[in-house]
Amino acid sequence: MNILIAYATKTGTTQKAASLLAEALAQKGVKADLFDLSVSSPDVTAYDAAVVGGSIRMSALHKLARRFIAANEAALLKMPAGFFCCRCGTDDTRSLLAPQIGSGLAGHAAQVTALGGELDLSKQKGLDRLIVKMVSGQNNAMRPDGVSPERVAAFVEALMEAASGV
Repeated sequence: MNILIAYATKTGTTQKAASLLAEALAQKGVKADLFDLSVSSPDVTAYDAAVVGGSIRMSALHKLARRFIAANEAALLKMPAGFFCCRCGTDDTRSLLAPQIGSGLAGHAAQVTALGGELDLSKQKGLDRLIVKMVSGQNNAMRPDGVSPERVAAFVEALMEAASGV
């Protein structure tokens, strides 16, 4: 089995999560190819399954991830797929992402979840930096606990289960 992991990152957390997913899949003997969507746009149809991830800013999935998903929706609906984001929010991720990836894909997906998040002010710029400073000090619903190995493992298990049913 060959799995595509395409991601869009702003500060590197999503890249870290994508790499952890690839490592977890490799431990199960599954080949996974990583693609940074700011560098290239892979051919989804060349894979048996796909994972697409992106960072979240102001409740919006990274625009490169949204564009990639929209452009490849038909192909993604024909294979096991999973969608993840990196964020510090604790509210329901599926409800947040479903309108952005489409209800069809959200319902089809093996997983639609957050793998964790980081708030590193040194990686923030401009307005993002100001907002992170303001929100992080007063919002108890934000948990910058890093990328969760447990969430990565659960994501991989769900994707593998969906892929075995094909």
